[in-house]
Order: sequence, then structure tokens, then C-alpha cells
Amino acid sequence: MGISLTQPISTMKRRTVLIATASAITTAALGSACNPASRPQLDVRFLERSLPLGVIKVFRSTQAQPKLTFEAESQLAGLFRSLQTWQSDSQPQPPLWRRWLPNQPQPQPPDLFTLGDGWLQAAIAQNLIQPLSIENLDGWQSLPPTWQQLVQRNTAGELDSNGEIWAAPYRSQPLIMAYSDRAVRALGRPPQTWADLWEPALRDRVALPDSPRLLMGLTLKRQGQSANAAEQFTDAAVQTDLTQLLQQAKTFDSLTSLKALINEDVWVAVTWSGDVISTLQRYRDLQGSFPEEGTLWSSDLWVRPAGAETDPALTNQWIEFCWATATARQISLSTQGISPLYLQPGNADPALGQPLLFPNDASMLEQSEALRPLSSTETADLTEVFQSISTALDSSNGSVLDSTTE
Repeated sequence: MGISLTQPISTMKRRTVLIATASAITTAALGSACNPASRPQLDVRFLERSLPLGVIKVFRSTQAQPKLTFEAESQLAGLFRSLQTWQSDSQPQPPLWRRWLPNQPQPQPPDLFTLGDGWLQAAIAQNLIQPLSIENLDGWQSLPPTWQQLVQRNTAGELDSNGEIWAAPYRSQPLIMAYSDRAVRALGRPPQTWADLWEPALRDRVALPDSPRLLMGLTLKRQGQSANAAEQFTDAAVQTDLTQLLQQAKTFDSLTSLKALINEDVWVAVTWSGDVISTLQRYRDLQGSFPEEGTLWSSDLWVRPAGAETDPALTNQWIEFCWATATARQISLSTQGISPLYLQPGNADPALGQPLLFPNDASMLEQSEALRPLSSTETADLTEVFQSISTALDSSNGSVLDSTTE
């Protein structure tokens, strides 16, 4: 499979689950078509497994007249495509039977969406979302500066300390390693650092993400540099190390890397914590590690689609509820990700008890980074690097590379 700069940095199986109150379910047919007032007061589309259902239940109990709909989608890519569809000039046609009903309201976008941070720049630039007014919320003030900066952008989606707030981070996942006993035997020890991926004993036995941005980030981390050091993309030493990393890989696939590990096609797989922890719970002979050089974070964000009309006070209630101590703790205990509130220095909670999310070594967390968006020039540099490496590699390895623009 080719590596594409447009590939998402987090993927899961495609499945949709509808969670709704009885009143929301019954209004989904004729009633909702004929009575706009029956629309839910709050309509939320979220990434499946990023939110405990108990959290939704508690929030419902806080609403005096709850008309709330929560719908889960199992792919971040699917959520982004849905967001684009809501803003498309050509909405999908409703079923034939509904076209005969009188006074049908125009389809309305949900009030809040889960969006992966890798899609935030595109969502802003394509006018798919609108800014949030959350700077006065207590949770925003408690958010680590890195995560505040991540969502403050200009209208092109670029980081801007004077820009508006476009999203509310509520869950983060680290990029980590899963490995089998074969990797331990080959190395004589468990893989503990990103540098271990370059070991000759693992040649053709590693599954890597299909994201050039992540692969470059791992290379920079291995060299002791920031994964956001875009000025180093064209450095000769960086390109040499990157070429060697690509030659270590058996596969580049964010969807099936753990399946390859289970089938012993590879001995080490690099992917996101949610998928790794779920797999380790079912396959006890596999292990995982949070790399000593620190890792890269991917975050799930609440965004408000352009055109959403529900009272922002209610959407802000939900966002603040997700940042409340009890909710943040439940997200961190139940979703195999972690609330970014715990990633603030001094906010460590040993009771979370999951070293693949929250290692005991504070320096490992301090060295971890959230990937910032690239400028057009930096994207061009990264594309050129991968095209150059693809040309230089022999035909068998070169066939797996597909450099495109973001």
C-alpha cells in the first residue's frame, strides 16, 4: 500500500451506532420531517470509543428537558467526509417516501463533531466549521498551553496565537509500539526506543503508519530533535535515516498493522494507543512500549460545523462537561486514550495506571509532542523528500511509496 500525505493519522473499522433517547428515535421519522421544533436541542456526532456511554448518560441527567442525540462513527475519516457532505451544495436526496411529505425542513448539520487534529487545517480552510467561544470556560484555562496553541488558527488553518479558537480537544492518544516475543529474541531485549526500529535484526519485520508526516516525525525523534522541526526535512542526515527506516518496513498500513503482528508477518507494529491496548488485552503474548524518546500525540477535537444553529451556550455546556474532572478521568480510564488535561505538568494521576498512556517517567511525557500543521512550503519540502527517496530505492521497495501533497 502506498504512503500518502493525505492519509489520516487514526483509523478504525467503519460502523455507525445510534444512541438516542426514545423521544429522539420516534421523531426521526414523520414527526421530525413535519415539525422543525422537534429537532434535538443538541446533536453530537462523535468517534466511537472516544467517549464512554456513561458520560453521555450523566450529561443527559443534567438537562431539564433533554432532547439530545449522540451518534457514533467508527472512523475519523468518515466523520470528516460527513462534515464535507453537510457543507456540500448538493445534499444527498432523501428517501422517495419522504419527498412526498409537505413542509420538509432543510437538513441541518449537527451541533458538534469529533474531528481528528490532522484534519483541522483542512476543515478551517474549506469553511467547514466555525470558531468556538470557549476562552472563558474553566476547562479551557486548565488545558495545557500546547493543546490551546494547537487549536488557535487563522482562517487558513495555520497556527496563530492571535487567531480564533476552532476546536476543543477532549481526548489524546500516543503513538506507541506493539511487539511480539520474536522481536525480543531478535534484539536480545524488548524494543524500548524509536531507534530500535532501525536495528538490522528487524529488517523487513516492522509495520509502520502510512503517513509521511508521522514517519518523518519518528526519524526526527530518533535523532533527538523535535518532530516539528520542519527546517530539518531536507537535511541529508535526516533523509538518510528516513530511507533506512522505510527499508525496515514490511508494510505501511494503519488499518492492518496489528493484524500483521498477530499473524507474525511482522514483529513490531507502530500505531495509536487505542488499537494497541485493545489488541494486547486479547493477545496476552504481545507487549507494548511507550518510547523513551517521547512520542507523538493525536487528539480528538470537538468542532462546530458551519451553519449549526443550536444555542452555543448548550454546546459550551457539553464541552465544559467533557473537561470536568470526573469526566476527564472517565475518558482516561475507559477509552484507551487520555484527557489532555492530564498532560499538563504537575497533573499526573498515578491512579490512571496505564503505562502505555501515562508512563511513570515524567521526562518521557515532557519529550512528547503534538504535531503542528505544516505550511505549504513545508508540505512541498516533505513531498519532495519522499519523492526523492522513492526514486532512489530499488523497485521492490520503491513500489510501496506514493508521495502526494497534503
